[in-house]
Amino acid sequence: MRKPASAYVQSNMIKNIKTLQQQLELLIDSIDGVVWGFDLESKQYTFISHQFDFLLPGLRIEALKDPNLFYEHVHPDDQNKYRGEFLEKIHPPESFQQEYRLLTSVGNEVHIRDIITPVQEFGTTTYVTGIMFDISRYKQATQEKNKLEVQLRHTQKLEAVGQLAAGIAHEINTPTQFVGDNIHFLQGAFNDLKFLLGKFEAVAQQAPDNDQLAPLKTEINTLKKDIGFDFLMPDIDDAISQSMEGSQRVASIVKAMKSFSHPGSSEKEAIDLNHAIESTITVARNEWKYVAKLETDFDPDLSYVFCYPDEINQTFLNLIVNAAHAIEKKHRKLRDETNSYQHQKH
Repeated sequence: MRKPASAYVQSNMIKNIKTLQQQLELLIDSIDGVVWGFDLESKQYTFISHQFDFLLPGLRIEALKDPNLFYEHVHPDDQNKYRGEFLEKIHPPESFQQEYRLLTSVGNEVHIRDIITPVQEFGTTTYVTGIMFDISRYKQATQEKNKLEVQLRHTQKLEAVGQLAAGIAHEINTPTQFVGDNIHFLQGAFNDLKFLLGKFEAVAQQAPDNDQLAPLKTEINTLKKDIGFDFLMPDIDDAISQSMEGSQRVASIVKAMKSFSHPGSSEKEAIDLNHAIESTITVARNEWKYVAKLETDFDPDLSYVFCYPDEINQTFLNLIVNAAHAIEKKHRKLRDETNSYQHQKH
């Protein structure tokens, strides 16, 4: 006996619906994201696909019951922006995207990109559906890329500074040599003049009393007293010695800067390790001279070492600067403890 036409049509419709439902489920399962639907009138999620369990394990069913639970897992710094953008953009019928972070139960951050589509009836948005993608790896890769770009720019800046420092050192080198040579000349000339003045002084002291020489001797003694001759001579000696020492220090700094800022090679080179350390100590002197006394004990017979000069110089620099900072921190802590003790004592 044949089925009535209406029953036949109804049976085919049920089969078609089941087929469409199976196809929809297969489609949702194949999506690498969370499919969701939200009814604005009831303010409830009507659907959240099983992929949600990979983002926030165990919360999918609870979120269907209580939509506020999902909002509570939005990162506190993103909540205002998330809610504001959502309420603002669901009224026009165009799809839009949101990016925000979710916090797992153990506090891990999950970066989300949500593609959201408002559904309207008679010009009013009544339903919203979306696909939620985990873009944490993309964000991490982007951050690492940005970090590498920053490091690259920093390296390029250091190279530029190194080239600039080498140029400045070269420019300073010539006048420094000129000043040093002049001071060295003045030191020799002053020693000769001092020897000559000593001879004059000996003659003046041994000369017999003479009425004609008496006024001249008195004038010389008065002039010596007025100019502070007895104090002036050793002061000039000290001034020349200090100028010579300062000139030599500037020359050593310039030499160290030229050596330290020398453009590195892509291949290993044989370098004098003692010289590399000495140059680095000179360049970093401002970092350690106020907090420590640095002593060296170089092996004069040390053979050349094959290495990357830039990297070995940077290593020595890091060791010296880090040690200086650690000593400074220790000194500061001791001072603070001493001041605290004295304050409590009083």
